[in-house]
Amino acid sequence: MRKPFAIVAACSLAVASACHKSPTAVQVPIVVCPAIGIAGLIVHVHDGQTGLFAASGSTVVARSGTYADSLRVATNAADSFGVQLAENRPGTYDVVVRKAGYLDWTQTGVVVVPGAAPCPELVKTTNVDAMLQRGP
Repeated sequence: MRKPFAIVAACSLAVASACHKSPTAVQVPIVVCPAIGIAGLIVHVHDGQTGLFAASGSTVVARSGTYADSLRVATNAADSFGVQLAENRPGTYDVVVRKAGYLDWTQTGVVVVPGAAPCPELVKTTNVDAMLQRGP
């Protein structure tokens, strides 16, 4: 994945360099950030007693201020499925996991940080392990 980005950046720099004919002109490199979606959160749902993955049939909600993202995992999905939320959305999240037969699980203050310069719109993914406790 890095090679196309490097080629685009190199081509952009070559074109930008060709535009500057004055030896005193300041050359500013042009950086092209890839237009891809990166999950800000990946929530791994586990049975708290066995430690086994238990994502199928769960609903995962992430809230940051007025923004909310959620996903209902199909009952026939692989239990090891990591629920991906908050695509390219830095912020501080409250994460809730609900699943029949388990108590609701909540974690507050989960931070998703922006990516590094020059592409801060690409977030750094934060992994969360939700350990569900069996309930009524």
